[in-house]
Amino acid sequence: MDTTYYVYFGNSSASDYAVTATYGSENVWTNGYDSVLHMHENPVGTAPQMKDATANSYDGTTGGGFVAGNSVTGLFGNALQFTGGNRYVNSANSTLTNYTYSGWFRTTSFSSGAATDGSGTYFVDRQVGGNPLVSLKAIGGNFAHQHRDNSGAGLGALSGSAVRTDGTWQFVAWGRAYSTHVFIDVDGTYASSAPSLGVLTPDDPRLGIHQSLTTGAFNGTMDEVRIATVARSKAWLTTEYQNGIGNLVSISGSESLGDGYTLPSTVLSDSDERQTYEEENDSVLNPNAIPVGDKGEWDWVIENNGASAGTGYCFRMIKSDGTKLNAYTQYPQLITNSIPNVPSNESPFDNSALASTSPWFEFVGSDPEENDLHYQIQVDDDVAFGSPTVDRNSLDHFSEFKNLITTADKSPFTSSQLVRFTPATALSNGTTYWWRVRASDPSGSNDWGEWSAPTSLTINTSLTLTTWYQTTYDQFDTDTHENTEAILSNAVQLVTSFTSGTTTSPSIHFDWKSTGNAWGSLAWSDVETGSAIIYHLEYNNGGIWELIPDTALPGNALGYGTSPVSLLGLDPSVYEEIRIRANLSDLGASPVLNDWTLSWGYAVEQSTLLTLFDNEKTGTTTPSLTFYSIDPQSDDLQYELQWSATPTYIASTTRTSGVDSGFVNTEDGADSSPFTQGNVIRFSVQSGDAFTNGSTYWWRVRARDPSGGNVWSVWSPSRSFTIDTSITVSTWHQTTDEQFETDTLSSLESNGLDDLQITTVSREALVVYAEGLVQTPRYRIWNGDSSQIYSASTQTWSNYTAVVPISSNILYRGFDVAYETTRGNLIAVSCSGTDAVSRTWDGSSWSATSTINLSFTNNCEWLQLASHPDSNEIILLARANTAEAPYDYEMMVWNGTSWGNSYRIGTSAAAGYEAMAVEYEESGGNGVVVVGNGANNNFLAINWNGSSWTGTSTVAIGNDLNKALLKRDVGTDNLLLSYVDANQDFGFAEWNGSVWTTYGVVDASVNVRTNNVASGEYETISGRDGNVVFVYGDTLTAIEHYQTWDHATLSGEGNISTLGESPVVFTTRTGDGNILAVSYDDDATEYDFSYWNGSTWSAEQVLEVTSITNTNPRTEPLAIVAREYPSFTSGTVVSSAIDFYGG
Repeated sequence: MDTTYYVYFGNSSASDYAVTATYGSENVWTNGYDSVLHMHENPVGTAPQMKDATANSYDGTTGGGFVAGNSVTGLFGNALQFTGGNRYVNSANSTLTNYTYSGWFRTTSFSSGAATDGSGTYFVDRQVGGNPLVSLKAIGGNFAHQHRDNSGAGLGALSGSAVRTDGTWQFVAWGRAYSTHVFIDVDGTYASSAPSLGVLTPDDPRLGIHQSLTTGAFNGTMDEVRIATVARSKAWLTTEYQNGIGNLVSISGSESLGDGYTLPSTVLSDSDERQTYEEENDSVLNPNAIPVGDKGEWDWVIENNGASAGTGYCFRMIKSDGTKLNAYTQYPQLITNSIPNVPSNESPFDNSALASTSPWFEFVGSDPEENDLHYQIQVDDDVAFGSPTVDRNSLDHFSEFKNLITTADKSPFTSSQLVRFTPATALSNGTTYWWRVRASDPSGSNDWGEWSAPTSLTINTSLTLTTWYQTTYDQFDTDTHENTEAILSNAVQLVTSFTSGTTTSPSIHFDWKSTGNAWGSLAWSDVETGSAIIYHLEYNNGGIWELIPDTALPGNALGYGTSPVSLLGLDPSVYEEIRIRANLSDLGASPVLNDWTLSWGYAVEQSTLLTLFDNEKTGTTTPSLTFYSIDPQSDDLQYELQWSATPTYIASTTRTSGVDSGFVNTEDGADSSPFTQGNVIRFSVQSGDAFTNGSTYWWRVRARDPSGGNVWSVWSPSRSFTIDTSITVSTWHQTTDEQFETDTLSSLESNGLDDLQITTVSREALVVYAEGLVQTPRYRIWNGDSSQIYSASTQTWSNYTAVVPISSNILYRGFDVAYETTRGNLIAVSCSGTDAVSRTWDGSSWSATSTINLSFTNNCEWLQLASHPDSNEIILLARANTAEAPYDYEMMVWNGTSWGNSYRIGTSAAAGYEAMAVEYEESGGNGVVVVGNGANNNFLAINWNGSSWTGTSTVAIGNDLNKALLKRDVGTDNLLLSYVDANQDFGFAEWNGSVWTTYGVVDASVNVRTNNVASGEYETISGRDGNVVFVYGDTLTAIEHYQTWDHATLSGEGNISTLGESPVVFTTRTGDGNILAVSYDDDATEYDFSYWNGSTWSAEQVLEVTSITNTNPRTEPLAIVAREYPSFTSGTVVSSAIDFYGG
C-alpha cells in the first residue's frame, strides 16, 4: 500500500528532536537494533567520533591517521572514506546469538582472499584475535561472509551472488539465524547456507581492516553501518536496499491541488488538454478549451457512499444537465472488495458434549482477496442468539484469540488459518449452547461477512470421553425426519395421524474424537409406553448409507431396544462415518425420544505379531507363534488366533486361550488366560492341528478383556508362512499370488498361477504429498490394486537439485516439470523474479541453471508446461503478478535447443486465481492455451501450430475464469476444459480440434476458486470410451462428488466412496482405464484416495492422516501422475522389509 506524507517547510527556527525525545533517534532505532553508526561525523573530532544513534551508546572510535577531509559526501549525507593504510573504526556490540550486520560500501580497489585465512580486503572484522568470526571480506572478487564458531569449528565463507562493482554504492548485509543458517544479501540478492556451527558470539567489531591492523585495509567509502540482535528476513533486507536506492519514496512538488484546481500536468499518454481536480459534483468550468478531436483529462475523487461489497461499478462523466458526452463510450470500472467468506466451525463439532466449562472454539475464515481478518464469536443457549452469553471480537479482545498455524500472528489474522478462541466467561454445567463466528476484512471491504451455521454443544462435567449428544428441540430439528418431528418440549415424536416414522441423526465422524481409541457406546432416553422405538446404526459405504452388518455389530439388523449398546468391536477404519436411526412405532400411544448419545471409548488395541515373521519359511509342521496386545485400562486379555490357507479366511481354524491348549505367557509361566496385558504370548500349534509340508498359511490374532468391555478387538494384520521341513535356518520365502501382491510391483502382476509376469498394461501411478510439518516429501505408488507407502528420505529418490533458491511467490505454483517426449530429458522450470529459470536432467546429471527471459515487468508467479506427444517441443505458459500490463500471460516454446516464439495475451481477474491451462492435442497438431480475460465473462484460447500462434478465440462462460484444467482424449484431438468461474460454478467446455463448445455447469457451488477443486478425465474403458468423469467438492455437503458425461447428458451427482469434500483434488487415468482421484480432506486433515473402474468408485483409502494444516490451503500439497509406457519388456518387484533380527 502506498502512503503519502506531507512535509511542510519555511520555519527557520525549528530544531531537531533531542536524541532521547519520543521521536528522537534513540527511540527510533529500536526493533532489534544493537548499534547504528551513520558515519557522518568528523573522524578527527573528540573521541568517540562515530556516534551510535541507538540508546546503547556503542560509539565508534577512529584510528590509523584519518584526516577531516575523509568525511565525504555519502549515500545518506556524509560518509567515512578509508584510503588504505591502517585506518579503522572500533565499535562495540552486545552478546549476540542471532545477528545481522549491514552497511553501504563503495570500493575504490580491493584484493581477494580465501575463505579459510586472513588474507584479502576486510570491510568489517573483529578487534581481537580468537575463534569467533562474523567478518565481511573480499573473496573471488565478491563480498563474502566469513564465519567460525567459538570453538574454532565451521571456518568458511558464504559469498554474495550479486557482483561487487568498484565506484558504486552497494548494500551488503550478513548474519546468522542461530542453529539454522547464515546468510548474505548484496543489493537485494539473498543467499544462505547451513554450515555446521556451534555457539558463535561475535567480538566487538573493527571496521575497515583486519583485526591485526597489518593486512586487509579497505580502500573506499563506508556509510550507515548497523548491527542488529536478530536475523533479518530477506523481505526486510530487500526493503532496506530499495529504501537506500530511493525506490520506496518518490518526492513531488508542494501540496497545491485542491477541489477545482487545474491539473499541473496530465498522466494519461493520449490526453491533450489539462482540466481539473474534482472532489465532488459538479466540476468547475473547463479551464482549457478542448478542440474537436482532442481529449481532456480530469482527476476525480470517488467516495464510497455505501457501495455494495463484491460489486462491479462503472463510472462516467456527463454534462451538468444530465446528457451524455459526445464520443465517450469507454467507461472506467471498479469492483469493490468482497466481504469475507462464511467461516467454518471446526471444534467443538456439532452436537458435542464437553466436560470443560471453559472450552475453546476453533474456526477458519477465508477472504476472496486473501485480506487479513478480524473475528466475532457469539455463544448463547438460544439458537437465535437473542442474548449471547459470550460476544467477543478479536480486535477488542485480542488476547482471547490465537492463530494456531502462525502463532505470532495477531488480529487481523491471516486468511485461511485456524484460529482458537478461549472464553473468559465460564459456561454452565447441564446447559446446551450454540456458537457461531463471522469475519471482517478491515483492509478490504471492512464489512462483516455472514455468520457461520450455528453449532451446538452441551456442558456435562461428568464426561471423560468424546461424546456426541442431542437433547433439545433445536438440535433434534437438524435431524432427518420421516413422519416424525422435533417438538418444543425438547423431544421427538410421531407426527399426528402417523403410526410409524423414522428420525436419523446427522453423520458422525470417528476422527472428531479427542479422547478414546474406538467407538464406545450408543445410549438413549425415551418413553415407550404403548409404543416402541428401535435403534439402528448405519455407515457410509461409498456414498450409500447402509446398516452396519451383524457380522460387525451383532443385532443391528433387528435393532436395539435396550440402552446402552456397546460399539467397541466396530473397526473405525471401516466404519469411520456413522449415523443413528430411530424407528418409532405407535402401538396405542406415540413414543417419545428425549435424548440420544454416542460416545467414543477405549478398546483393546490391535494385536502385534512378533514371530513367525511375515513370509517366513519354517522347518516344523507345528510352529510356535508369538504376539501381544495392550488394554488401555490394563485389564487381563484373552486371545483368539486364526489361520487359513488364504488371506480371506473363508475356510479357517480358530483357537482360543483358556479354551484350547497351546497358549503360554512367555514372561510369566504361572499366568493363565486371561493373560496379563502387554505380556508376550506364545501359541504352539498342537499335533492334531499339524500343518502340511510345502503349504503356505496365513494367520492373525485378536484379543478381548473379559473383566472389562469383553469385546473382541479388531483383527491384527495378517502374516504368511510356508512349511518346509528341510530347512534349518531362518528363511524368508514367497511363492503365492497373495504373497507377491503384498510387494511393490513395478510393471509386474500376479497371474493367478502363483507367478509374477510382466504386466500387459501400465496400471501404476505415483502420488506425492506433504506430511504435516515434515519437510521431506512423501510418496506412494499405486500398482493397480493397492497404494503402498514409501519415504522419499530413505528410498530411491536421488539427485536433488534446487532450480531457484527463492520462489517469486510461495502462495502460487510458479514451477513445473516436463519430459521431452523423444529424447527423454526432464526440464524443470521455475519463476524467478520477472523471468523464469530452468535446469535439464539428462538421466545422469543436472545442467547449469539457465534464464528464460520473459517480457514481464512484474514478478512471474504462476507457470505450467506441456510436452508435445511426438517431439521434444514443450510449451511454457506463465502468468505475472496482476499489476502487469497490458497482458498478464506469456507463452514460449522449447524446440529442443532453445526457448522462443514469445506471445502475450489475456489478464487475470484476481491475484489468487491462476486462470490458465495448456495441453497438446493427441496428434500434436495444435498446442492449446486457455487464459483468463479479466472481468469479462469469457476466456481466451489460442493455438500453437508448430510455427506460430494462431486462431485466438473468445469463449463465453458464466463469469470470470478463475481456475482451468485441460485434459487430452485418447484416439481423438478432443481436449476437455474443466473450469471454475467467479460464481464458484464448475463448468466444462470441449475443443474438438477446430472449435470450442461450452456445455454449462456441473456444480454451482464448488468449494473454493483458488485451488484445483475440480477435475475431469476422459474414459477409455470399452463401452465408455470418450465419456468424461468429473470429480469435485462443493459447499453443500461434506463428501466428494462425481458426475459422468456421455456427450449428451450429465449423469447426475453421486458420492465418491466416503471421501470428505475437498478444496483440492487431482485425477489421472492409468493404462488399464481406471481413473484415480486423490484429494485433500481439510476437515479430517488427511489425504484420501479412490478410483473409478467405469461403474463404481473403490472404497476410500486414507493415504496419510497428517496433512499440512487443518484449513483450506493456499497451496496444493499433493499431486498424482500415471505411469506411461508404450510397452513393457521388464519390471521389478520390491519385497516388504526383512528384519535381520526377526529370524
